[in-house]
Amino acid sequence: MATYEAELGIAYLDFVAEEEATSTLALYHNGRYLDMVNMMIEGTWSMAESAEGYEFTLTPDSASDTGAVIVVAADQSTGIYTADGGEAINMVNAKNSGPKATLEMKGTTPIPGQEVEADVIGKLYDDGSVTVAASAFGSEIPLDEGTWAMGEDGYTITFQFKVAGELVSSLGEAGAVLQYTAASELLGDVDTELAIGFASDGAAAPVYLLHGEIPVTEEANGEITGTLYDDGTMTLAISAFGQSLDLDAGTYTKENFVFTFQFEVAGELVSTFKDAGAVVQYVGTSEVLGEINTELVISLPE
Repeated sequence: MATYEAELGIAYLDFVAEEEATSTLALYHNGRYLDMVNMMIEGTWSMAESAEGYEFTLTPDSASDTGAVIVVAADQSTGIYTADGGEAINMVNAKNSGPKATLEMKGTTPIPGQEVEADVIGKLYDDGSVTVAASAFGSEIPLDEGTWAMGEDGYTITFQFKVAGELVSSLGEAGAVLQYTAASELLGDVDTELAIGFASDGAAAPVYLLHGEIPVTEEANGEITGTLYDDGTMTLAISAFGQSLDLDAGTYTKENFVFTFQFEVAGELVSTFKDAGAVVQYVGTSEVLGEINTELVISLPE
């Protein structure tokens, strides 16, 4: 701590109360903190390991201010803040608050007067909002924002952009795409195809889902769900009566939106198009459920 205490503080843990967005707590790397839960209190913190993760004791600079303790989960995603003599307040890491990106759109557009292109990246968030920006030379240029809604077919997305207006996605050879057309003050006319897929954190990311049902009793069905990842792998499971059972796994390839699956149990299966969209007739055997023969719908996430 002596190495950093003279440095300008950089927040390495930043929390916000679940029920009050203005109640925040910043813990700085130099041992200082700023508490906006009990008004504006500054002071120093100390930390010890706890059964839940870490316990930070907050000591204000002024004896007239209120100290506090925040117990932080081991993964630092949540914390329980308790002021001296006060009630416990649930807090979340600020980086985990707010809407989450569930889908991404990626493409490129020419940069006027340059021989290189800018990356165009769209983010579709779970609150129904969408943003589009261009990235080049280490800078990000906002292009558009608006809202989005998934169609009943599980593929078609309708966008309402402030700049580009209403745009609707389609199915291209590589999957779901959006032809984004709009004017930008810095980039001129942008007209580019954006590929739509799951938002990724760097690990193997889901890009498509499988869904279907099979009867497990005379009165109840089990739900089959599958996940197709961007590294070409896939998993398949069935859930019923509150229990989940691994059903199959394997790999897949896609060409002109036709999926060829290589399942470990079911073997090679190829998708077709029906009214519901792209589907695959899954025929396999389960030790628990016996013979399975059902249609699985392939879709993007809702």
